[in-house]
Amino acid sequence: MTTQRKHIIDTVNAITDSEELLFGAGLNVEMSGDMLEVSETFDVGDVFTFDLSLLQSSKNETVQKVADLLVQMVDFRESLINLHSLTDEEIDDVRQENEDFDNEENETFNNQENGEL
Repeated sequence: MTTQRKHIIDTVNAITDSEELLFGAGLNVEMSGDMLEVSETFDVGDVFTFDLSLLQSSKNETVQKVADLLVQMVDFRESLINLHSLTDEEIDDVRQENEDFDNEENETFNNQENGEL
């Protein structure tokens, strides 16, 4: 894999991560506003699946703008994947390589901080 292809995949993964953060932020706004009553019915450990349609149907303009941006991000990510014929396996492999590298790098840093080499 070329360095450029790896960086394109890194970009795809960064967009995916950003989508997740943005969705969570939009959901927090919705759950603390229009859906406050629903939010208060959940107990610790309850599991519920939310999707983009919840944000898109919000009455809150901020949440609607977050949903619009998420749609644009998804379209852009999918466009990059199609333009470069990226496979799910390649994307997952690069993500795993980066996570493995980050773990090794953190371990080395922590050892140096503790006076170990």
